[in-house]
Amino acid sequence: MYMKWFRKDVIRKICAWLLIILLSISCNLITPKTVYADTTSQIQGFVARLYNVCLSRTPDAEGINYWVNILTTNQKSGSEVAANFIFSEEFKNKNLCDSCYIDSLYRCFMGREADSAGKSYWLGQLSNGVTRGEVFNGFSRSQEFGNICSSYGVNRGTGDWSKTLCVLTGNCSACGAANQTVNDFVTRLYDICLNRAPDAGGLAYWASQAKNGKSGAEIAYGFVFSTEFKNNNLCNEHFVECMYRAFFGREYDAGGKAYWLAKLNSGATKGEIYSGFVSSKEFQQLCAGCGIRVGNTNYNASDFGKYGTCKICSSNNVAQYSYSLSILNQYDIYSGGTVILALRTNNPDINTIYTDYGTSDMTMVIAPLFNDVKYYDNSIRTSSWQAIQSQTGYIRTISYDTAGTYTIKVTERIGDRQVVVANLTVTVKDRTAAENAWYDSVIASETNSSMTDQQKMSALCSYVMKNFKYDANDGTYLVFLTTNVGPWWEVKQIDCWDATDIMCDFASRLGLKSEWTYGNYLNHYYATVYIDGVGYEYDASPYSDSNIVTEWDYVLE
Repeated sequence: MYMKWFRKDVIRKICAWLLIILLSISCNLITPKTVYADTTSQIQGFVARLYNVCLSRTPDAEGINYWVNILTTNQKSGSEVAANFIFSEEFKNKNLCDSCYIDSLYRCFMGREADSAGKSYWLGQLSNGVTRGEVFNGFSRSQEFGNICSSYGVNRGTGDWSKTLCVLTGNCSACGAANQTVNDFVTRLYDICLNRAPDAGGLAYWASQAKNGKSGAEIAYGFVFSTEFKNNNLCNEHFVECMYRAFFGREYDAGGKAYWLAKLNSGATKGEIYSGFVSSKEFQQLCAGCGIRVGNTNYNASDFGKYGTCKICSSNNVAQYSYSLSILNQYDIYSGGTVILALRTNNPDINTIYTDYGTSDMTMVIAPLFNDVKYYDNSIRTSSWQAIQSQTGYIRTISYDTAGTYTIKVTERIGDRQVVVANLTVTVKDRTAAENAWYDSVIASETNSSMTDQQKMSALCSYVMKNFKYDANDGTYLVFLTTNVGPWWEVKQIDCWDATDIMCDFASRLGLKSEWTYGNYLNHYYATVYIDGVGYEYDASPYSDSNIVTEWDYVLE
């Protein structure tokens, strides 16, 4: 009897324990969670493994205590700690070749030797210009590394190390393979661009710049746009050939050379050609091979001219004439406004001068170019505009449709080549935004809420009459040019048509209807504004006794 009860009791207890275990397991299956180590021993094992696999040594007490504390307090994930090992100076100083680098990542993140297919894939990525940081991303995000982290009770985490540098400074310490180092990168620039061996100080300087994060494009820029390189006075043909050797590590192909040469001969800047080469796949591979990043590849605005004969072929393609490009506008330039360009030159043949205005979004206001023109100097403004005689040259007016910064470039055509002879930057502001701001500011300063609409319009009309000068436009080009140097709110020179526009715009902003009304004498208009069904006349343009403005009327000096 006793034995029967004992067996039943034991069976009940065993069943109860089994039920608890099953429930616990099912809960864990249903509700997954991140597992953290309940002791430091597992994390110590994780850190010790990184020391052993990545740095090929046993951890020092200080180092392992530091990293264990970082992980146990969740300051960094497993991936972040692994990155600190792989991108440490100690690891980078091993200068592992691509093959040994991939082997090391397999051991660290997958706990095994590389399989041939996987290794071949990653080596292909590196040879195509993928950075070592990008390859690290792939391994650190793998399921196998996640499994390793879980086995040690560590949160794998994620991150992006694609821009992390692994600059190579010597041969591989693991297999002895010769690496393409940053010293090789710099030495080639000295050899090809400056045609000499590097001096010790220069080589050390540029190599340290690379190790400290300077990009490949920035380092190469220091050579191609240096005074020493410019003094070579390379013709367009030899400049292109130099770019091939410096950035592609090879001689030019006929089609490629013809393409770049045509761009230079059509007026492209040296910076545009340089940008094309440093943004190429070949230059990306060159940079990745020695562990540096390509960096910014837009150097289009950079340029330099020739000041003597080419040191390779002794050709002389300097400009044959002198040039000076300037803007005659007195005030800020706005979209839709006129830009007056004066090109002073002793070149008698306009057909040999090519101008790039920096955009196709532009309107030519005056197509003809005028020889030996009179123009208005920026420094002279008295009670009337004074004309001064320019040296022989040309003038052209253009209008940019869109606000922005534009570079105007003038080149002289010499045979099948073009030499840049003048550059000028034009800043164009947004006219609509400026108009709106001006209207709002005048309404705010000249009117208030206690005024009637009629009083507001009268106050605004008085403001225009007091603050603007008026154009007696006699139809000559000289007056036309001087009266169109910018928007009226800056220049403050208008005629009755402008004044009528202004008054109608004020009315619209006050919620009133308006229209133009002919003044019954030659070409004179004023605004009719309707307030409560009644039309009120607002003439904001003065006129002479003969009912037509025949000279400048300076209403306010």
